[in-house]
Amino acid sequence: IVNNKDNATVDNTAYCATKIKNYAAAEKYFDMSIKNNYKGASSYLGKAQAQKSQNKTAEMLTTLQDGMKAFPGNMKLETMYAAYYMKEGQTFQKAGDEAKAAENYTKVVNLTTKSFKTQGLASLASLYFNNGAKILQAATPIANSDKAKYDAEKAKAVNDFKKAKDYLVQAQSLDPANQDVKDLMKQVNEALK
Repeated sequence: IVNNKDNATVDNTAYCATKIKNYAAAEKYFDMSIKNNYKGASSYLGKAQAQKSQNKTAEMLTTLQDGMKAFPGNMKLETMYAAYYMKEGQTFQKAGDEAKAAENYTKVVNLTTKSFKTQGLASLASLYFNNGAKILQAATPIANSDKAKYDAEKAKAVNDFKKAKDYLVQAQSLDPANQDVKDLMKQVNEALK
């Protein structure tokens, strides 16, 4: 490659390196393409995928963020970014770490693509709805024996149901036809009665 200035050659080398699973080389050549302002968004995506294949998660996320800054609203970059944070959010939610789950879902809410924003908001709503339901279920056995403690727990649950509803209202304003959002809103409204 002549001084790494022939953009098409650099780009083709990056794709070839990806094909033969030489991800370190692919990362290097996609980075050259980015610096040469050649095939911008796809170069960022290629570099991020090469980093993912090398388990360089922090670098991958930085590359995706840089790519989204340079190419706002790029669907492929946002898709890879959203998929990562949705999966992380679900992992933390299953592990019972509500704060970390919410932190990850919020990253998805901050994207520009309407469908991802809606998905992130619905995930946050689901997180708080499920948490509220868990609190209420755990408190039910003491409803008659320790009314004060039950009322305190019920207040926490209702607070989570209200948070869920706030996120669902935002999701509905973005995508009024979304059936999952409608169904969850119905459940939340029932819980708040």
